[in-house]
Amino acid sequence: MAEKELEDIFGGDETNLDRCKRLLDENAPFAVLEVIDLMKNSTSDTVRLRSAQTILDRTLGPVGKDDQESALDAFIKGMSDLANGKSA
Repeated sequence: MAEKELEDIFGGDETNLDRCKRLLDENAPFAVLEVIDLMKNSTSDTVRLRSAQTILDRTLGPVGKDDQESALDAFIKGMSDLANGKSA
């Protein structure tokens, strides 16, 4: 690595945490492109599926999460109603 490049990465008044955040922020687009490439071009079905799931989860949130919470809320309400003598 060139001296200037090392200075850019490790020099300055940045704390280690600030430096790490900056480096992650600067390289996030490359990580996204890598996940997309794996989704499109991997020879492994598992890798393609997990890459697609990662993209969907990070973009839309986990699929079915709202439905699961609604079912849980309904269950808790039903149990609460039974405990309070209310019929379903």
